[in-house]
Amino acid sequence: MREQSYPQSKLRRSLGPILGPPIGSTPKNGRVPLNPEGEEALKRALRIVEADPEASPQTQIETLLQMGDWYQIKKHPREALPYYQRAWQLSRTAPQSPSSASSTLNVPVRVYYPTPQIVYEVPVVHAEENHVQVEFTVAADGSVEDARIVDRDTSDRYAQEIFDAVRASRFRPKFVDGQAVAAPGITYREVFWTE
Repeated sequence: MREQSYPQSKLRRSLGPILGPPIGSTPKNGRVPLNPEGEEALKRALRIVEADPEASPQTQIETLLQMGDWYQIKKHPREALPYYQRAWQLSRTAPQSPSSASSTLNVPVRVYYPTPQIVYEVPVVHAEENHVQVEFTVAADGSVEDARIVDRDTSDRYAQEIFDAVRASRFRPKFVDGQAVAAPGITYREVFWTE
């Protein structure tokens, strides 16, 4: 998730063969290019965990969440939902821990954010802190709806970059009684530096 959100990081270069082409080569349709081998590796991991009677429920839950997150990053929420639902169901019978799926799925969790260039290019000298704050709803499919800028102290161009990135984000949706539901009133504040 971090590598898809921060395309310029050093880790991306070392994981390139697994992740696929760099973000800069993302097609205009907004699809994030992920290598199918990563998906197959997650599916294999899930089969192994499910076949292992010694595997902890937490390990299975985490693997299910990762599989769902993979599909969310690919913008395939219909494929992600069954994995999230299975994780939620399993969390109901598993011993509870602070990081269990039931608590993880009580709130939306961002799994993809196409970080704007202005955010990861920090000037070295004479930097001034700026921010853009966006309020939105995370829909039941993990997409962003009803986004609006509620506060900013930067140019229209930079505010639009942040706004567009927030709208393109993908979330693990909130669950209530085993069903994904919309979560209104989510606020995100991006802080960045400009010369």
